[in-house]
Amino acid sequence: MTFLLITTIGVACLLGGLLKGISGSGLPSVVVPLVALQSDVPTAVAIAQIPTLAINLVQAWPRAHPARSVLPHWPIAATLFVATLIGVSLLRVAPPTILLLIVAGLTTFAAMFLVLVPSFVLPKRLRLTVGVPIASVAGVSAGLASLAGPILVPYLLALRLPKDLFISVVSLCYLACIVPTIGAFLYWNVVDPRLFILSGVAVLPALLGMWVGNRMRDRIDERRFRYVVLTVLVGTAALLVGKAMS
Repeated sequence: MTFLLITTIGVACLLGGLLKGISGSGLPSVVVPLVALQSDVPTAVAIAQIPTLAINLVQAWPRAHPARSVLPHWPIAATLFVATLIGVSLLRVAPPTILLLIVAGLTTFAAMFLVLVPSFVLPKRLRLTVGVPIASVAGVSAGLASLAGPILVPYLLALRLPKDLFISVVSLCYLACIVPTIGAFLYWNVVDPRLFILSGVAVLPALLGMWVGNRMRDRIDERRFRYVVLTVLVGTAALLVGKAMS
């Protein structure tokens, strides 16, 4: 545990919290690649867990909608929970480099499609048919590299949810990934449990970044919010490629 690593964790969590506050996503996608440059992927994934848990607990409660408005998305959250357990079990035997490249490719393709076809809306009759397979892949990716967002967010964007409801639904989905990840990491001793103490300290810069990001989001209309989220996705893809190549 070096000074450079601790500084990297603090800066990464601050930036990740800022993006999470603005777009509803981005904390693990920033923290994991940046921290992994100074350590390894399992360590980076462990560090990302407690800040991500804290932020998503705060954001899962809708700010401008009734709490029941997130309930129709429970099948996606349940699928994510099970698939994440599978992904964490694979983390002990499967190197995530190829996964990073695959996720980067899928993220770039989905983001470009939504930019080129801005009026696309996924029909309600197809939401579970499309959403459950996507959640399965996203959950495995979450367990392997704490990267459900790059796969899951394009699907949620295609639902055309209002921005505050989008934030709540994506936060609920992330909670479905985080809880089994933390439990499985501790049960299987994937990493040194003491890393979760450092992860707990990293909550502070993450919450500070989220606080600033929330206020920035309040000034963004629905159309600009959508493009902010797409920009975050493309930036995430670039980070993933950089980490895989390194």
